[in-house]
Amino acid sequence: MSNWPYPHIVAHRGGGKLAPENTLA
Repeated sequence: MSNWPYPHIVAHRGGGKLAPENTLA
């Protein structure tokens, strides 16, 4: 899940719809 160009912090900050990893998690 660390293959994304943006850090996990950005994904958790409000990228649930933009970050597939958040949906899987």
